[in-house]
Amino acid sequence: MSFLKRILSFLGILGPLRRWRTNREILSWSEHDEKMKQFYSQFLNEGQICFDIGANRGNRTKIFLSLNSKVIGVEPQPECIKFLESNFGNNPQFNLEPIGLAETEGRAEMNISEVDTLSSLSKEWMEKQNESGRFDGIGWKESITVQLKTFDQLIQKYGTPSFAKIDVEGFELNVLKGLSHRIDYLSFEYAPEFQLQLFECIELLDKKFNAQFNFSSYETMNLDFKDWMSGKEIKDFLSQYQSDFKFFGDVYAKTI
Repeated sequence: MSFLKRILSFLGILGPLRRWRTNREILSWSEHDEKMKQFYSQFLNEGQICFDIGANRGNRTKIFLSLNSKVIGVEPQPECIKFLESNFGNNPQFNLEPIGLAETEGRAEMNISEVDTLSSLSKEWMEKQNESGRFDGIGWKESITVQLKTFDQLIQKYGTPSFAKIDVEGFELNVLKGLSHRIDYLSFEYAPEFQLQLFECIELLDKKFNAQFNFSSYETMNLDFKDWMSGKEIKDFLSQYQSDFKFFGDVYAKTI
């Protein structure tokens, strides 16, 4: 573990950076990778389509590919694009879209962090992180202009996915506003500073698709609840953690 990771772990904030992996860790196969494969197999079958939105360097991409699904990786960061192309580009089951997703097609400024898992298209998300101090010492070094398309445009090009993982640092609501097609399962990251916007994601999916919800806390690769919940129930559950910056995980939604 690097010195910076040791410090982050001591401060109790390494958890939210769980997808920050070294290249070697991403390309190897670990016990935890096997656990992730078993976990995601409940959402994906062989030959089905998966959208990895916010693919970063592919630590989830490799899991989805191991399930023999067709993976569409969506990632606008140049360094991550190079890594994905180099390590997954020859796989016929993988397609890379070097873009961001939003409510409408266009262009936007993306703020690039020195820790690429924290790069974001949302200025508000960055402001909230600065206010909370959760990632003190980690900044945003530059901004780049990225192309934006909609979720629906990606579906038109590749087909409707059975599962979509969305990890876009505060831009989740914008991504979901560009979706009008029913998807069996989706996941999106929980961040305590951005709870109100996350609740809007839940409400949008509930309204559009009558979705049910579950949660996977920390990096356990288990659903926390045996039974799927209503939008109100998952919001009530998460509300108790609004000020707990050590609590993290992912919301899962199903529409079937």
